[in-house]
Amino acid sequence: DALALCHKRKIVHKDIKPENILFLPDGRIKLIDLGAAEFGRANEAQGDLFTGTLRYSAPEVLLRKPLGPMADLYSLAVTFHDLVMGMEKDVSLPPDPLTFPDEARDNLKTRGVGRLLRDILHKCLDPMPKNRYADATALRAELGKLPVGVAAMETKVTPSKRVDDATVERPAATGGQAPAGAEAPEAAPDQAADGAPLEAAPEANPAAGRPLP
Repeated sequence: DALALCHKRKIVHKDIKPENILFLPDGRIKLIDLGAAEFGRANEAQGDLFTGTLRYSAPEVLLRKPLGPMADLYSLAVTFHDLVMGMEKDVSLPPDPLTFPDEARDNLKTRGVGRLLRDILHKCLDPMPKNRYADATALRAELGKLPVGVAAMETKVTPSKRVDDATVERPAATGGQAPAGAEAPEAAPDQAADGAPLEAAPEANPAAGRPLP
């Protein structure tokens, strides 16, 4: 929302990176540091002095080409990648704009990020600004289309449900015997192996000398 407001007011932040995104104790997220921002110059030529952080700067920023909100979306996607991967990066070197989009998509897959979200981030990392979303408002609208529950992560689900475009297979449950020649599906988290709803086991009375379950 903060970035969408910036773009609405024709402000390009130009320095979106992990250090400039604060997670507040009340759950809010705050975007800080407008020291490198371009005010009222969206889609216009940049000045001669480079401002920003090399690793998170869009290719057009580094090449001193006309700048627009799409540059912030590139920076935001790199930021998301680094936060999810949890890797220390050399911020003095920018990623290769031609290879990084595919590398990032593959890296995020190893962390369980869903295909739909990976595709959105891949678009944000396109080296050509015109191929990205127009601004943060457009990106937010696209993110809002993601299915609830699988928007970010490829979580394991029962065989009757789907994650992205592929059904996730689950291992056989240990609480029952599978039919001959077949694997029994794992029970859903709210069901026992026989399909009955799970009920919390009564806590043992310590006074009775029985151990707690």
